[in-house]
Amino acid sequence: PGMKVLEELGIEFSGREPQYGGALAIKNGQIHGLPAGAMSLMRSGLLSMRGKLEFGRLVSGFMKINASDFDHISWREWIEIHAAQEDVKELLLAFGRLWTYAGDADLQSAGAVIHQGQMGIAENVVYLDSGWQTIVDGLVTAAEQAGVEIVTGAVVQTVRRSDAGFEAVLAYGGRMQAEVVMVAASPDVAAAIVPEADILRQWEDDAVPIMASTLDVGLRCVPEPKHVFALGIDQPVYFSMHSHYADLAPEGGAVVHVAHYFEDYHHIDPQETVCELEGILDLMQSGWREVCVTRRFLPKLTVSNALVMAKKGGYGRRPGPEVPSMPDLYVIGDWVGNQGMLA
Repeated sequence: PGMKVLEELGIEFSGREPQYGGALAIKNGQIHGLPAGAMSLMRSGLLSMRGKLEFGRLVSGFMKINASDFDHISWREWIEIHAAQEDVKELLLAFGRLWTYAGDADLQSAGAVIHQGQMGIAENVVYLDSGWQTIVDGLVTAAEQAGVEIVTGAVVQTVRRSDAGFEAVLAYGGRMQAEVVMVAASPDVAAAIVPEADILRQWEDDAVPIMASTLDVGLRCVPEPKHVFALGIDQPVYFSMHSHYADLAPEGGAVVHVAHYFEDYHHIDPQETVCELEGILDLMQSGWREVCVTRRFLPKLTVSNALVMAKKGGYGRRPGPEVPSMPDLYVIGDWVGNQGMLA
């Protein structure tokens, strides 16, 4: 859905889809082949023979599943119903984290996970040349060409109803009038800005954010060129060298991302997590410290403002974009609407 909007707006970008042939997995501190096809499945040391047969059966029918049939059960419940082998269950949990960036399989809607997995298999993600800033710049240009006036530094304190429709009260003085208002923000910010709309406070209370810790490093050279991608099986971690596919680093250099998917974001130990992520780099790119040019650790990054939850019925029960009690007021964001997960 996001790609279609960018095309409609004429936002140009370039990049490449990652190829998962030769992808790796990490279990018990060791590197294995990640099953990404029939040959890699048979060669992988991750699964027993029974596990390989069961996983192959599940994969062969995966694209035929009607994801919405499982909107109301959790991803863990779906796995317990459909998989008998413990090594297969563990692998499915890891793929669920990869597809959704979410670590809480007990809350997450199985229908949403399956739909996201099917989308990823049918049409993979794109790693962007020069990174996400290209999208931001393209959107700014398209907006300005359409006559949009972008006012920076104008912090909106409150949006309330007025004779003109709505009035935005700015934190540093001043007011703006509008007939229609779209609040593009997280649930807590939307609720704070529009205190008149009680439903926004309810939506805030219902939202469980998806959180991750990330360690991004820029390397002068690549110690292990064949180690491009790895998925943690018994650890909720992810390793990817995006510069292998996209133009993100100088010739011979690399940009590498390592992430930890959190199940409970209330209990994040930054020191413990950064040590874990550095350990993944030690395993995948031995000697990376000697060639590290720059690094950035984000201990508590909001991946998405709301998990798609089973108890809420999956995508179909997400809020907005209309705010029922206030016509012509809309909310926009990754927690809104009945389609799409992750930008």
